[in-house]
Amino acid sequence: MKIIFNADDFGLSKGVNFGIIDAYENGLVRSATIMANMPGFDHGVSLWKSSPGLKIGVHLVLTSGVSLGDSYKTITDGGSNFLNQATIFQRAKDSELDLSEIEKEFTLQIDKILAAGIPITHFDGHHHVQTLPGVADIVTRLAERHGVAVRAFGNSPTFDGTFYGEAATISQLEHILSTCTENMEIMCHPAYLDSFLYNNSSYNIHRMKELDVLVDPRAKVLVEKYGHTLSSFADL
Repeated sequence: MKIIFNADDFGLSKGVNFGIIDAYENGLVRSATIMANMPGFDHGVSLWKSSPGLKIGVHLVLTSGVSLGDSYKTITDGGSNFLNQATIFQRAKDSELDLSEIEKEFTLQIDKILAAGIPITHFDGHHHVQTLPGVADIVTRLAERHGVAVRAFGNSPTFDGTFYGEAATISQLEHILSTCTENMEIMCHPAYLDSFLYNNSSYNIHRMKELDVLVDPRAKVLVEKYGHTLSSFADL
């Protein structure tokens, strides 16, 4: 089977970027999704240019950092800061989001990544915002426009999000690989800890633990043991 270890949050910070590149050059990662609105974006693009074999998708953002567009009424705080996850999710549930604002913002994020010279392979969402009511339809429409897949939508690979937190271990990795019977995407978040990550993400120290597993020589042995091929969305 084709196994895609997709590293989320490329562009979040320098520490995240360095961790993802390490996991690509020395570990299992062949795919990542980049955040166009975060302070590490330009740094991530620069690193990618030296490692263009890493395939890149769009990590659509609606709940963290600053928006690329302006004058939004329902997705920011009145300035350029996105509302937090809990507020966005509640507004989506209550149909209180202006979906035209979201489509405008996602289009700006996609266009910024393309303008940086990165061919995009797929879409997913920070905090899985691509699954929210109404938002899913926008993401599907944008994906069709760009001819790319969306995480866990339609004909995309099976999605596994269990390699996370305390479960980001060699034993959990073996469990996933030993029971996989079809093409699969495994979400991961490798990183080195820096001050921005520590101060802006509650998921921080565990990212280093994920990186340790992803570059562990035993991990590649497990992929081969169970007959899988490390892949990206470009290989599907």
